[in-house]
Amino acid sequence: MPRAAALVPLLCLSLLLILAPASARAGDEPNRVAFRFDYTPPRTIRGCMGRDDFIMWLASGFGYPVVRDDARALVRVELKRRGREIEAHVSALDEHGAERWNAVIPTPLDCRELVQDAAYAIALNLGRWELQKQPAPEWLLLRPQIEVGLSAPSPSLRPFVAYDDDGPLRRRTPDPFYEVTTVPAPPTNLTESQGPKWELGAAGLFAPYGLPRIGFGGSAAVSVTWSRFSLGGEVRVLASLVQENIDPEQTLLLSGLVVPCLETSWSFAACAPISVGRALYLMEGATFLEGDALTVALGPRLAYNFKVTERLRLRPFVEALFAVGGNPLTVKLQNGDTRVHQPLAPVFVHAGIVVLIDVQ
Repeated sequence: MPRAAALVPLLCLSLLLILAPASARAGDEPNRVAFRFDYTPPRTIRGCMGRDDFIMWLASGFGYPVVRDDARALVRVELKRRGREIEAHVSALDEHGAERWNAVIPTPLDCRELVQDAAYAIALNLGRWELQKQPAPEWLLLRPQIEVGLSAPSPSLRPFVAYDDDGPLRRRTPDPFYEVTTVPAPPTNLTESQGPKWELGAAGLFAPYGLPRIGFGGSAAVSVTWSRFSLGGEVRVLASLVQENIDPEQTLLLSGLVVPCLETSWSFAACAPISVGRALYLMEGATFLEGDALTVALGPRLAYNFKVTERLRLRPFVEALFAVGGNPLTVKLQNGDTRVHQPLAPVFVHAGIVVLIDVQ
């Protein structure tokens, strides 16, 4: 028994020697901002970074590996497409699931740029508190703080970084006290908040097929656009090249068009124009024109939207219009002869580019 009693202090000393390094390591680990990370790159948006690359950008922004599975806070990032732009919806939640911070980050650029902007915004708003000489909010820390006496209230989160009209306003200076301003989140429904967009424009046209010879022309256009649908109207003039001693020497096609279009999120538009026009034939020796030269055609059009500025865009297109109705034109010559002409082909192939200006 005396020998067993003497061994007790030795056993206690051995346990202290074994547990001391582990507790020392835990005490040495800084209690700083850390969070779990919920992000999955969407399959419907091309060019987005994977989760590991996103975490690497976060570590670069915070200056250390901030994403930890044992953290209390949670940061969730979801990428969504709104019209032709991509947005990052970011939220930060405490250990009880209450949302403490959120932001919507848009970009006119690609998805990779958006992920970098989102990582920078998270680091700017949730990290680097020491540079601002402020304590980090308790709910963001890796471990709960040990309260001694009355706890001081946590400082409010800094406002979210602003974005200007020309793109993300990035910090390109080493100054850690870069000033940021708060911007409201974009409206949930752009169509309801802004209504349809009205535009006026003009177009240049090339007609390689349909007239007796190659033709050129122009048109005036008006367009109204919603989020996924547009409706346009055009007044167009096409003229074939003049060739003497050929009957007719030149053909003019005057027409009006109604152009409904389905607008896609990839800047392409699928349209179905309907054209109603009148053909005029210029002939040497013709005294007057008789009869009905009405031409009705419809077909598909593929267009692409190229945004030049906030209010100016270019819309190149190709179309194929199929004649579905119309009558030939009767021409009476000076010598009294009467001729019936219908030199137009059953299919009209046109290419052009429309310049549209937002008039709102």
